Amino acid sequence: MATATMTKTQIEARIKDLEATPRALVGCDEGTHGTPLNHRIYEEITGERYATAQFAGSNWTRCTEESAQADTNGRIRVFVESLKGMRAAQRELRELRKQVRSL
Repeated sequence: MATATMTKTQIEARIKDLEATPRALVGCDEGTHGTPLNHRIYEEITGERYATAQFAGSNWTRCTEESAQADTNGRIRVFVESLKGMRAAQRELRELRKQVRSL
């Protein structure tokens, strides 16, 4: 939707939609090894990135991206299209917030 033709109410609704965007899975090491420890990397609409780790089917626990990289010896595969989509949403959110402030 072109922001130039949007009303303030429409812009605020779109901002709300973007803020509700769930995190995006942007990388993992699953399928790259035979060990029971797996890691996933997520990015949120706020730009925050973090990792989760799972050992042998246990619950996923949160950890830092740095510890995931260290644990996997750099085997994390990055999902470029997922990352591009999240970055586009983040950029749109910044632009919409700027536009609302100027109204």
